[in-house]
Amino acid sequence: MATAKPVGAPEAIFAAPEAIFAVPPSRPTAPKPQAKLPLEHVAGNKLFNDSVDDLEGGVDVDKLRPSGWTRLTKAALEGNTEAATLLLQNGAGVDVANKDGATPLYIAAQQGHLELVRFLAASKAGVDKANKDGCTPLYVAAFNGHLQVVRFLAANKAGVHKADRNGQTSLSIAAHRGKRDVVQLLVASNADVDVVLAMVTHLLRSNDDAAQTANSPLMLPPPTCRNENKYEFE
Repeated sequence: MATAKPVGAPEAIFAAPEAIFAVPPSRPTAPKPQAKLPLEHVAGNKLFNDSVDDLEGGVDVDKLRPSGWTRLTKAALEGNTEAATLLLQNGAGVDVANKDGATPLYIAAQQGHLELVRFLAASKAGVDKANKDGCTPLYVAAFNGHLQVVRFLAANKAGVHKADRNGQTSLSIAAHRGKRDVVQLLVASNADVDVVLAMVTHLLRSNDDAAQTANSPLMLPPPTCRNENKYEFE
């Protein structure tokens, strides 16, 4: 029997069951710790070299710059695993967030930097550390459709049911943004489909009958997830 679909519900959630459950999550292994890097400049890696200068000068690498970023959060944005390794090996806090509450792992997940996500997780980063809007690394990876990052985080105990301050979960935001592969993976990871169905049902009941028709778009609550891309870093 075909699955009944509420009017206006996101198509991605109501794929054929065999398609939804055909993508079991794998459990990738965390990378082994790297050998300690020397405090020497590396050609072509400005952030690494700036970090060397900070460490040699006794600068607190966890200090927020005027822009609200640390050296490690910038390394996460760039996907600069070498700089991140240097900083963590010399005492940088793996979960020190920027001014918006985004940790290095959150930013690496947002950018889809799988290698750095794996390295930060192996360095004991909090996989469920949320930003000020309640968005976790898994949520922001789902928001941006980074399938392999979602796969890694879901397989490494990230909370698939955690919601932002508007009640959106990683699954609902992936469905909202049409990230079908991510939806399939999250459902296979036991994400709660009922959260999405309840949201759809509530919206259909609360919208004005005259405005809500079978052909009108379903207006889900706006995502609170923010992409941490804009910064001024001296």
